[in-house]
Amino acid sequence: MHEDGHLCTGALHKVDSPYQIVAQNEYRANAYSFQKFLPPDELMLAMQMGYTEPWELADYFELPERDIKNALHYWIECKGVKFNNNIDMGA
Repeated sequence: MHEDGHLCTGALHKVDSPYQIVAQNEYRANAYSFQKFLPPDELMLAMQMGYTEPWELADYFELPERDIKNALHYWIECKGVKFNNNIDMGA
């Protein structure tokens, strides 16, 4: 999912690129992958079906829990999306 974001956005860099370039490309790849694979409307639909914990959403979307937590952080903290459920982001 994340690597697809790199390829589709052109967010590619050399291994020895400056940290700022790497960080920007990682953000672009993540943002794209969350928009494509875990958009807020699909997350909300899953939550309305009863999948409210990150591990439940991971099972539902067949993705690692870490990807779900990263996507929730992106949507809630970076984009201001309000999910009505009380989600435990955990560590």
